[in-house]
Amino acid sequence: MTFIARQTDFRAATAPCRPAVAEQTQPQHGFWRRLYDAIMDGRQQRAQRDINRFVSWHSRNLTDSLEREIGTRMFTGDWSVRR
Repeated sequence: MTFIARQTDFRAATAPCRPAVAEQTQPQHGFWRRLYDAIMDGRQQRAQRDINRFVSWHSRNLTDSLEREIGTRMFTGDWSVRR
């Protein structure tokens, strides 16, 4: 005896389709989370500007010693370019 599978036999194995609207909506962050993200983004941009200014002032190449000095200055908070 042979069995011929029909399309209705496979419906339970497939995942149900999600509506397109559910995929497009993302949860909104609250006020405090948005404020925190804005502060952190500002600090990140400031750190990048300071590092770029420091590297361009000393040399165009990022060497191990320059990288070590950047790390030291980040921990101490001393970003004066001229030492």
